[in-house]
Amino acid sequence: MNLNQIQTFLVLADTLHFGRAAQQLGVSQPAISRVLSALERQVGRELFDRTSRSIRLTPAGQGFLQPARMMFQSADEAFRAARSGVAGGIDTLRVGLMIGSVQPAVGQLIRRFKDKHPETRIVFHHSEESTLGKQLANGEIDVAVAWEASIPTGLFRKQLAKVPMSFVVPADHKLARKKSISLLDLRNEQIILPARESLPIIYETFYKMTKALGFEPKVSIDVLTIDALLAVVSAGLGIGNAPIVPELKYPGVVLRPNQPEYFVTYELVWLDDNVAVRDLVSLIE
Repeated sequence: MNLNQIQTFLVLADTLHFGRAAQQLGVSQPAISRVLSALERQVGRELFDRTSRSIRLTPAGQGFLQPARMMFQSADEAFRAARSGVAGGIDTLRVGLMIGSVQPAVGQLIRRFKDKHPETRIVFHHSEESTLGKQLANGEIDVAVAWEASIPTGLFRKQLAKVPMSFVVPADHKLARKKSISLLDLRNEQIILPARESLPIIYETFYKMTKALGFEPKVSIDVLTIDALLAVVSAGLGIGNAPIVPELKYPGVVLRPNQPEYFVTYELVWLDDNVAVRDLVSLIE
């Protein structure tokens, strides 16, 4: 069992999606499958239930999750302690990500960085938006990917990508036949949003826009991650609104652009201008 296997398991457990896990890790989906199969052989149990439509943790996977997090964190702390007397190297880059909101631009940036620094280990830390600033200040991560202006000022920052807000509609819903959807179309619909504590900028912007149109949305379910939002919408429980790239494919849902159209911005945020972070920032296109 090695750290690459543990990291792959943790990212897949967080995303429950092979495609998004591959994007985060900067590898192919077959590579994810090979690493996971090797880990399951060593553990002696299947860690995930896989079907053509979904993936979820098995009881063995759920039992393995917390020890795996502790193991990975302990290894990271050991590496940092060993590096404390070594100057100039780029051994590890610790990237803080908002839970459930990773976009392809992140994986593309990490791939460019790995092409330049193949020896560098990338460690992803998944946190709620509200804790990323604290993790930067405490030195727990080197750089964070966050919504624009969601982390306090006084830090370095650079725009990474703009992502369109999209309505997520059950494939068999009447609104799925429309090419675009306006907020007014949702007056009598059950709405699913990322929870305020998870993605406050999304939650607050949605309420502000519906208030300007003169109605109170019927928000029936708050979810902590965009992956959970997709799953709930695919079950036909409502219409979601979230920042999702149009290229995303998910069983049982269709994406429709907001009318009026609006975007949210991801930015890279960091505290110390070290060698690894400087190289990463230089690769933003």
